[in-house]
Amino acid sequence: MPDLHNSFRANQELIIDFLRINSYMPQVIAAFNDSWEQTTKTTFTDIVRAFRTADHTLNRGADSAISTKWYEKLRTASLQITTTTDA
Repeated sequence: MPDLHNSFRANQELIIDFLRINSYMPQVIAAFNDSWEQTTKTTFTDIVRAFRTADHTLNRGADSAISTKWYEKLRTASLQITTTTDA
C-alpha cells in the first residue's frame, strides 16, 4: 500500500489532468462522490473503499476500460483491502 500512496502523491497533477480531459469523468466523479459520502472520509482506506464501490458500480464488476497503471494499482489495492477486512 505505501507504493500506491506514494504513486498517487508523485502523480497527483497527472491524475488531476487525466480527470479533467476525459469526457466520461463527470459520471466517474459522481459515482466516486456517492461512494465517498458513505465512508468516514478520513483515511486512505476510505479512499480505496470508495473507489472499489464506484469501480463496481461503473463497470458492473467487469474489467475496467480504464487501463492506466495507477488505476490498476488502485483496483488491486481495493481488492486487497476488501479481502483483508472481510476475512
